[in-house]
Amino acid sequence: MGKVNTLISILAGGFCFVLTGLLLVDAEMLEDKEFGFSLEIPDGFKPNPSLRQQRDIIHGYVLGDPESGSYEAMLLIERMRGRIPNERIDPKKLPPGFQGSVFTMKWENYLVDAIEVPEALNDTPTITFNVQIPLKKEAIQIKMFGAKERRKELLTLLEGVVSGLKGETNWVYQQPSYREGRAYGYVLLTIAIVAILLILVGMWVISRKAPRGSLLILALLLYAVGWLLKGIRVREVSLVSGVLQMAGFMGILLGIFDAIRKRRTGGSETPRGEMQNPRAKQ
Repeated sequence: MGKVNTLISILAGGFCFVLTGLLLVDAEMLEDKEFGFSLEIPDGFKPNPSLRQQRDIIHGYVLGDPESGSYEAMLLIERMRGRIPNERIDPKKLPPGFQGSVFTMKWENYLVDAIEVPEALNDTPTITFNVQIPLKKEAIQIKMFGAKERRKELLTLLEGVVSGLKGETNWVYQQPSYREGRAYGYVLLTIAIVAILLILVGMWVISRKAPRGSLLILALLLYAVGWLLKGIRVREVSLVSGVLQMAGFMGILLGIFDAIRKRRTGGSETPRGEMQNPRAKQ
């Protein structure tokens, strides 16, 4: 019985080894020494040399039969003739009438720019995804093209290609700062809540002692300062802007109520300590 179990283990191990070898052979690896990168071509994609006749296309693959001209998807690798800086694409600088969208995709330790471009081919809605990879020698652009109805499948294929792409980059990796963590966000939220409460308490004190309209003027100033700081894209400044605008808005409501209340009472209230006993004058 022990010999039978040993034989079965040997056969199972050999089968797994052969199966792994077949899978590795089936997966085509593209290694480009000129541009300094390597990636794994998705299953089913076959090289189409005619695509390289297009300007700046250095590799081209199609999902389907390249000779028939009928295919389900197209994978292109395009050279960008230079390096790209570590900064996001500004949507405002895209061509007028651009109907696509800009998003980011994870590549190694970086977030790289990706663009989704809707198009049409022979009255058939199509879509192209472009992802820019900042290689050290020269940046490249991974392009995935296909029918719009297969958008999710195309995006999944593209994510697999990008995640498996290996190459040296000209970008410098910076360790995420503690200021980008979730815990720091909770700290800022706590500070904002406490600050708003303290400002409201201060406003309540002012409403009890200051002349009519003083609180309303102060609240308007706070809101105006917060609105002016709104355009500064810094996390802490955005916090201050939000606190001032929220406290200012609440203060405006409280100031209006305070002004109406003091108007009805003649503009001031007599403190309790200053109330006189009519009998004391007699």
